[in-house]
Amino acid sequence: MKKIIFIIVLLFLFSFSASIFSQISNETKNSIPPYSRNTDSEIIGPDGLSLENVIEIAVKNNLEIQAAKNKFDAKKSTFLQEISPESPEYFFENEGMPKLSNISKPYDERHIGISQTFDFPLKWYYKGKASRQEIKSAEMDYFMAKLMLIERVREGYYRVLMRGKVNEYEEENLNLLKDFLSKAELKYKLGESPQIEVLKARVEVSKGETNRLIAENELELAKANLNFLLNWDMKKPIELTDELGYNPINYDLDELKELALKKHPDIRSVEYLYSSMKTRRSLAWSGFLPDLNVGFFRMSYGDLLESKKWGSAIGFNLPVWFFLKQTGEIKKSNAELNESLSRLNNVKNLVLLNVDRVYRELKAFEKSVLMYEESILKESEEMYRIASVSYAEGQIGYIELLEAQRTLTGTRKDYVGVLYDYKVALSALIKEVGGELPEK
Repeated sequence: MKKIIFIIVLLFLFSFSASIFSQISNETKNSIPPYSRNTDSEIIGPDGLSLENVIEIAVKNNLEIQAAKNKFDAKKSTFLQEISPESPEYFFENEGMPKLSNISKPYDERHIGISQTFDFPLKWYYKGKASRQEIKSAEMDYFMAKLMLIERVREGYYRVLMRGKVNEYEEENLNLLKDFLSKAELKYKLGESPQIEVLKARVEVSKGETNRLIAENELELAKANLNFLLNWDMKKPIELTDELGYNPINYDLDELKELALKKHPDIRSVEYLYSSMKTRRSLAWSGFLPDLNVGFFRMSYGDLLESKKWGSAIGFNLPVWFFLKQTGEIKKSNAELNESLSRLNNVKNLVLLNVDRVYRELKAFEKSVLMYEESILKESEEMYRIASVSYAEGQIGYIELLEAQRTLTGTRKDYVGVLYDYKVALSALIKEVGGELPEK
């Protein structure tokens, strides 16, 4: 009968641990999307890299994300350690020991067996629950690492587009300056303009070539940075398909803050830690419950130890020193719970502050973008058109035309810079609210 009871207890404990492990495994599989199994060439579109392509490749290849994933996998392995019982104890006992002066005589009895201590089932439950909550917290940390990488990838992608546009404008400006130089030289030969205009035109062409080289270098650096985020060779040529366009958001500040409180991985991570601390406190209180010790042994006795029987033992440990150990553990768990609550409130405040800051920056850049699109760009282009016509008709000199050209090129570069700042602020806002903004 005792043997049957012992087997039932072992089966119960085994099935309990297996169910907990199955639950945590299923939760992890459902919550973490697998890495893309496509190769980089399969992800890249026929015309080049879209922003979506770049993000997918970066999440698959980036070394920082791989390190974050490995850290999360390591945390998952701690679940088995939490619910694992202590190692069993094997024992070998002899009773009726003869005198030390005559140890060759046989003993009266000999016991050979094994004993195992099991936590009270409620303790086991609390350990598994706390471990699951801490694993979910680590999962949120992993998601946060992905969001931070995606923000950097977006910024790097937009930087390449911006530097590409600046390079185009510098190339166009240089071609215009060379055209002006040709016209100035022709007018000088015809005696229609002084030599000083030719010299000025040559100086401006030299400056234009320098600015173009700087723009090309900045473009190559931006591409190298993007290749670094993709874990590609720094010099690998890349072609981007998206445009650096303006797309407004349809959310007000209160809606964004509400989204951040629900979705932000940092908040959810600390929420899971806070829940874990509550479970750990319950675990500390369960320390007053007794643990179970079960043993089986083979007993030999008789003159020649020829008689053999099986034996079993069941015992409980009693928390006699509760006023020292258990009381200390409860005080410690209460302090850790209060600390995690303070940390949770601080993280929420910090996230809301960041959302407020980034949103205001985004709106400021948005106003600048609209001003350029609605008036500044059009006025600069019209001013250059009028100056070109006036120069061709001889109404203005080369200096006035050059000034109009500089204004147009500078305005275009400033517009692209403001548009880049807007897109970067939008990327930061997406990160601060915990991911892509849902469509309204």
